[in-house]
Amino acid sequence: MQRQHHRFLFFICKKPGITQKELLQVLEISKQGSHNTLKVLKEKALISETPSPSDKRLKELYPTEAGNELIEKLNQAQRDLMDNMFDQYGHDWHSVMEGLSQEREGFSIIMNGKES
Repeated sequence: MQRQHHRFLFFICKKPGITQKELLQVLEISKQGSHNTLKVLKEKALISETPSPSDKRLKELYPTEAGNELIEKLNQAQRDLMDNMFDQYGHDWHSVMEGLSQEREGFSIIMNGKES
């Protein structure tokens, strides 16, 4: 699962029944930008979509049981990571963000000018 799938699933789980239009507004992306991500989430049976009862042109998005289970695991992993970062770097936000960035390959590319 990539970052965009996690973001979509997070908001769909947070607000079951969110319309595709509302989700796009929250994420500040275009309909075209959402197509592949929603397609993957549906293919993996992590979300379902149904026409809105109030306006059949709108699609409401719902997490499946598998989607809810996955987002809980991902959220717990993020909480554990942040707890670890705070334990390691203290509660200064800048120190924590520096620590997190050092874990990312992209950070070393920026800092060293080359891939590791």
